[in-house]
Amino acid sequence: MCGRRARRRNGRAAEKRKAGSVTMDLHDKEILPGEILPVVVIGNGPSGICLSYLLSGYAPYLSPGAWHPNPLLHAKLREQPQRSLLDQDLEYLCEGLEGRSSNPVAVLFDSLLLPDSDFGLEHSSPLEWRYEPERAVPHLVLGKGPPGGAWHAMEGSMLTLSLANWMELPGLKLKDWMRDKRRNVRNDRATPAEIASYYEHYVSQMGLEQNFACGTTVTAVTRQPGGRDGAPPCWRVTGLQRREGEALGVTL
Repeated sequence: MCGRRARRRNGRAAEKRKAGSVTMDLHDKEILPGEILPVVVIGNGPSGICLSYLLSGYAPYLSPGAWHPNPLLHAKLREQPQRSLLDQDLEYLCEGLEGRSSNPVAVLFDSLLLPDSDFGLEHSSPLEWRYEPERAVPHLVLGKGPPGGAWHAMEGSMLTLSLANWMELPGLKLKDWMRDKRRNVRNDRATPAEIASYYEHYVSQMGLEQNFACGTTVTAVTRQPGGRDGAPPCWRVTGLQRREGEALGVTL
């Protein structure tokens, strides 16, 4: 989605930074009015975090010498090992895969990140992630609370039904993080509090913080027609931002 502009409605004039332009403060994020953001992500749970990781310029490649337990998928991956999966035919790679999601790309991603995890097996991921800044896309991730979404609202002492590593994101092994924090995964499961803390740490560790505007509640999303000057149509995202007890109106 495209974010069109941001403005504060707390009765104070926005600070002018350049002649003819006004910079607005969106939770320490500076956005120029009229400037279109290529992507606005609504929701800062694990899916939003992972999407921000990809949009920040991280690309998956087949690691040299890597092996995947699915022989058909392994053969397909070996056809173009020098190309990022982002540049390959995902529909072709998805063919024949089965998993817990109805989205074939999600099944492919799960299969590559955690091969055969549905069967309780722990195979190493055949992927390596490379930072390629030329792939980065300007974006903003909006969420009511801190990164991690609904995980922060769950009872912190419960154990997850799913295996802990199923909540893992690319580039940071959950068990390694928990070991560094001197925490143990009980019965291969974790508490929601641990998972929520992992997601917060992930955003910081991967340098994604500048893309997150927390404390933001989206109230409307409307499509805006293109301008007479040839500007393309986009989406306007409207909501409220809460910071230190103060509610601000925000339009993107």
